[in-house]
Amino acid sequence: AGGAVSRGGRSGCRKRRALVVVLLIRLARRTRPQDVPEPSCLVDQLLTVRGQLLTLAHADASAIAAWISTGHLDENDPKPQAALRAIVEVPLEAGELVAQLARQAQPLLEFGHPPARPDGEVGIQLLEVSQHSLRYLAQANVSMLRDPSLVETMEAGLRLFEEIIRP
Repeated sequence: AGGAVSRGGRSGCRKRRALVVVLLIRLARRTRPQDVPEPSCLVDQLLTVRGQLLTLAHADASAIAAWISTGHLDENDPKPQAALRAIVEVPLEAGELVAQLARQAQPLLEFGHPPARPDGEVGIQLLEVSQHSLRYLAQANVSMLRDPSLVETMEAGLRLFEEIIRP
């Protein structure tokens, strides 16, 4: 099976998202309760998103491994398409989580601990790069899907993704 699936690009996205969460957690932990209501709740939310992103990172690695393992199969076998579907779905799910993370970080960027705000700003910049990378990776692989209804569903997800990442 040939195509646009990229282990390296996807691994870079996963690492970038992990760094972003660390930067935002650092900012949240240094923020005083009088500056942002309940910074400890924000830390808990960020930790939850980090866990969800880790789960998706494992799902992404599994999807890539499954797709690679189908390289010897006949092109009419449904397994490569099932693996490819996961390869497209995971970045779309990760994109939704990254958008959620950006929304959660806004109070920290505005009112968080001033010396740590640059960490949060760098985190948001990395999120933006991650969003564009995720969209690109999903979009690159949609064209390899054969089921027209699935392509339509994934393209709708990509359009929604575009709305999420637009400034």
